[in-house]
Amino acid sequence: MPVCPICNSEFEEGVGVCTDCGAELVEPLDTCKDELLCETCGNCVGTDDEYCRHCGAVFEEGITCTEHPDTEAGSVCVICRRPLCGECTETKSGVSFCRQHNDYSFFNNWAVVYTTGTESDAQMIQERLEVHDIPCVVDSRKDSVWGVTFGPLAEIGILVPFEYVLRAEESFRKLNGKG
Repeated sequence: MPVCPICNSEFEEGVGVCTDCGAELVEPLDTCKDELLCETCGNCVGTDDEYCRHCGAVFEEGITCTEHPDTEAGSVCVICRRPLCGECTETKSGVSFCRQHNDYSFFNNWAVVYTTGTESDAQMIQERLEVHDIPCVVDSRKDSVWGVTFGPLAEIGILVPFEYVLRAEESFRKLNGKG
């Protein structure tokens, strides 16, 4: 059953676009069959997972902070998966990030990796990511009625699941000749 990665609404098979926010629907990344629920965020986690890939909560004892090896990690960055202690964790809406990745906007485990003002740029970036097997969605809140050309109503965002952000960054570096 397809879901909207932005507002998390579920739709019947055959529907391709969210009727609430206009985002392209995706298949759920996971289901809770044979899995557990994270006590911190309530999302599905594998029975052998050391941490929650949705919020960054650490389940195993003995994992230490990357920056402070004498301190136990309480979370991992949902983008790069580095273990973090409380001093190193930046938390936004219950989701853990390292300082390097704290600037990402995100919706329901999907991070905004690119913004543009044109549909053609968004389509080009989406195609680039899909060629590299990086799942992505286009979140267009562009106001076509009033012709707003600045601010949030003029932006089109490209989102990828947290676990694909680093691959998307690498793809952009290569696109720009820096990788």
